[in-house]
Amino acid sequence: MANQKSLYDLMSSLSAKAPDMQGGGLSSAHGQVDIRSAQIVKLAATLAEYLSSTCGMKPADTLTIVSSNSPEMAVVFLASTFCRAIAAPISKSVREEGYSAALSEAGTKLLILLSKENQCFAVTAAEKLGSPTLVVQVDKELHLTCCHQEGPEATLSERTTLHDPPQPNDVAHLLHTSGTTSRPKGVPLRHKNLAAGIDNVVNTYALGPRPGPK
Repeated sequence: MANQKSLYDLMSSLSAKAPDMQGGGLSSAHGQVDIRSAQIVKLAATLAEYLSSTCGMKPADTLTIVSSNSPEMAVVFLASTFCRAIAAPISKSVREEGYSAALSEAGTKLLILLSKENQCFAVTAAEKLGSPTLVVQVDKELHLTCCHQEGPEATLSERTTLHDPPQPNDVAHLLHTSGTTSRPKGVPLRHKNLAAGIDNVVNTYALGPRPGPK
């Protein structure tokens, strides 16, 4: 269908229409961070290029993200999909055997943590699989920093375009579900499905920037 979109297409369009729409005031490792839609897309594009050029991520590679309610989570999820990899978030409260099963099932190429303090069982599971770990953080000035485990921290230079943007039919998200056996399973969701779902929510509830004072 002609109107099929990737998450990059959708988020770029939404942020262009409402660049100052708040993405939320969320707590990160650096304290409270206020972030807006256009800033989220720029940070995600910056990280996407780093994941491709420095971390060697290729289309259809899986990135497992130890999730949290933080600006980093929004940026890392989008960045994973922007570089044509597959984002596979997993709760930080999962037990060690759950991480091992989920990372193995997904074929994880890279584990991403959103805090240096978040050294959970996922790191041990990734090490057993030979998958490296990357820590991603956003500070109060919206600088994006990355460091590999036990490595130096690097502040990334802003990028606003992608050299190989995702396609609507690319798999964007691997949704972990326990199923009936309690063993994590991955359900693949494509860019076009997620983008269509977001579009429907935006249109149904007339979401957008709040009008300013008259």
